[in-house]
Amino acid sequence: CPPQRDRRRAGARRRPPGAARAACLSIGGLYHHFPTKRDIVLHGMNPEAITRHCLDFHNAFGVLADSNPAGYLDAYLDFVADTVGFIQPSILAALELGVEPFESFLEPTLAAANAEFMRLFPTAFPNADKEDPFQLGRAIHRTILSALFDKKITPQEFRRAVSTLIHGYVVVQQATPAPV
Repeated sequence: CPPQRDRRRAGARRRPPGAARAACLSIGGLYHHFPTKRDIVLHGMNPEAITRHCLDFHNAFGVLADSNPAGYLDAYLDFVADTVGFIQPSILAALELGVEPFESFLEPTLAAANAEFMRLFPTAFPNADKEDPFQLGRAIHRTILSALFDKKITPQEFRRAVSTLIHGYVVVQQATPAPV
């Protein structure tokens, strides 16, 4: 299969044979799963596809949430970077096609990512102030949102940006004296 970066560049202009090759399917297989071109290009915004993507992550890494919070956070960052790559082509195609469901899609998707982070944060950072997960979560929320519209961002670059936010939080926490 061609690399994801090549699939993202084509956007909504990709022809069905090219889309079938990119998905490693025959044209018949492609139309079996996606009745229209619109269904193909907007698949990353399909709530069922997002739910399945999330369930796959939780089935693979959910056990780490309690047993190894730092390992889970690391896996979660990889997952979020992968998810941005999964959703982004559909967001860009929706912009090209003039599709309007952004608020109905983006806000719940970002809220779910933020809720997962808020759930994870206290176990990864047990000494954190109660406001810290909210502030850091909002910063990550903004990073995700900007990455969804950045045609040139790579998953590695996105992950590095989020890791830098988290690392910055850790550095600030270590530099801040404990209240007396």
